[in-house]
Amino acid sequence: PEDRPSPARRSQSATAGASKTKNDERTIATSSDVGSDSAFSLCDSFDADARKAMRPLPPTRLLALIVQILPLFLWAPLRRGAVWIAFVYTWRVYLAYALDRYFSLILALATTRIAARLVMPFVGIACKWLLVGR
Repeated sequence: PEDRPSPARRSQSATAGASKTKNDERTIATSSDVGSDSAFSLCDSFDADARKAMRPLPPTRLLALIVQILPLFLWAPLRRGAVWIAFVYTWRVYLAYALDRYFSLILALATTRIAARLVMPFVGIACKWLLVGR
């Protein structure tokens, strides 16, 4: 019977095994199992912290939402203003050629719309390249 551990010794080894707690994908050792085979090391702790820090932020954070709404508040008014200025300039040029007011108005509207649809995508891409990079 010397080979069999005593009931007190069995309960002590059971509590030592139960003292390891699962926390953030790593096992934390307690003082009772410092000399034992513990799965915890400083390297594991650093790796878990580094993985946690490198996790991408959710896109529903307030700052991310504000940055994503900026083009709506900046690009749309700038585009509208540029199209309006181009329309007024084009209309004045057509009126200077002594065209009928109504015909020059329709021609200026068509010219401005076509020019805006051709030019604005390239302006948007150029702004993206300047602000964000390729």
